[in-house]
Order: sequence, then C-alpha cells, then structure tokens
Amino acid sequence: MAILRPTDVKLINQSLASLGFTEVSLASRRALLVCSQALEKRGKTHWAMTAPDPIAIISSDTGTEEIAAKFKRDGKQVMLFRSVPTKELNNQDAALKEWDRSLRAWMGVVENKSIRTLVIDTHTEFWANMRLARFGKLEQVPPKKYDEVNRDMRDMVKMIKERQDLNAVFIHKYKKEYVAGPAKADGTKGMDNWSGNYERAGFGDMGFLCDVVIEHEFAYPTKPGKRAIRLPEGISEKDFYLRVMDTRYEMQAIVGEVLGGEQCNFLELVNLALPDADLSNWM
Repeated sequence: MAILRPTDVKLINQSLASLGFTEVSLASRRALLVCSQALEKRGKTHWAMTAPDPIAIISSDTGTEEIAAKFKRDGKQVMLFRSVPTKELNNQDAALKEWDRSLRAWMGVVENKSIRTLVIDTHTEFWANMRLARFGKLEQVPPKKYDEVNRDMRDMVKMIKERQDLNAVFIHKYKKEYVAGPAKADGTKGMDNWSGNYERAGFGDMGFLCDVVIEHEFAYPTKPGKRAIRLPEGISEKDFYLRVMDTRYEMQAIVGEVLGGEQCNFLELVNLALPDADLSNWM
C-alpha cells in the first residue's frame, strides 16, 4: 500500500466528524492513575489503601496483607492477589506460569466493574516478572527486544484508562542513580559512581502514562546530637507525607506541593490535581 501524500488528499464538504473528530467531553473525571515511588517503609502501601474501595491489590510485597487487613477492619472492601516475587522464580517456565496468573488477575480487575481501585504493589516486581517471562533473564537484553514488551505494558495501562471509573496506584521501589565516571587513562569506560540520588525502578514510561507522579517520605525524628532536618512547611516529625513530582493537571500550581499528616490521602491528592472535580465520585 502506497504512503498517502498531502497533495493526494482532496476533501470537499467533508465534516470533521466523518474524519474521526469527536467533541471534547466536559464530564467530571471519575478516576486517577497514580505513579507512586519511594524508598522502603515510607507509607506507599498505606497511602494506596486510602483510595476508593472496593480495592483489588496485586502484590508481591510481604507487608501488604497486614496493611490491607488494617483497612479491612476499618470497613473497607479489599481483595488481595498474591504474586510470587521474581527472586523466587527459578527459571523462565516458572516465570511464564506466574506471568499468566498475574496477567489474568490484572485483566480480571479491569473487566470487573465493581472494583474502583487497582493497586500494584509493587509495579517494579510486576515489570520484572513480565521481562523474566519474555526474555528468561533480566540483564543484558538487547534494547530492540523491548519493543513488544513495552507495547504490551502500555496497552495494559491503556485498558485501565478506558474503564474511566477505575483508579490505579502503581507502587514503585527506588534504586540508586549512577552516573558515568571519568574515563580511564587508556580511554576505556570508567566505573559508574552513585550520584547520591535515587530514581524509580521499573517500567520507564510509567510516569508518562499516569496522571500524577508522587514521592513518599517519612519525617524521621531528629537523633540526639544531630542537626535537625528541615521539613516541608506544615510537616511534623513522625509524619508521613508525599510530594507531587509531576502531573498532567494544574502542573505549574501543584508540582512540588506537599501533603502530610491527615492530608496525606488519596482524596486530598484528587482535590489538589482536579480542583473542579466532583469529589463525591471518589467517596
């Protein structure tokens, strides 16, 4: 089939609708996709449980069930799917079987209209399982081979968006960020050095696909003899808090904003990101 060129196109009295244009809807948003990231024990899972229920969790993390049980006792409807951690999958066949289970769980939530929030705890592990099932290893995979697996992950997130009423929280671990060190005298590559910062571990496009990217933190008490760490305004020691790192909504107004203490919950993030939204949709 020949590639269509601009000079080949002759449109006479053809409406935009016939060309595929549709009127933009002003309907209130009913869902939010959140990319959550932090070091360990920063309140990521606890925060995710403040999202609207019924909540379905796909988890490979050992502490998830205990946190979910707390919210269950408080009256929330929570369902848990246990995913086998990648480090316990000894070979590609085991990874394929686990990927089949996990993919069916994901799609089951998307198709079940009673579920209001899907939590992946952690998506770092979910992504690792997907790659291990496809490649049989996690390292030294040629970049070209990632085309199909990247497309499949984007399609899976797109299916959540198409539900329009399904919130999602993709929890990610952090890893150390390394920068290239100086080249050696013989011109070969030098040893990479830790930059002192951390970066999200997992599927690289997740930040682009989600509506909001947040980072979780905990205000540790100052140790005797140590200089007090400067905390964000309104945050006290022993508070969990989050910081908005990126968003497709209200970007200039809310990037860098901090929610801590009693405000560190899903509804407050919705109110921050979507100030004109009907919050009753998230109750």
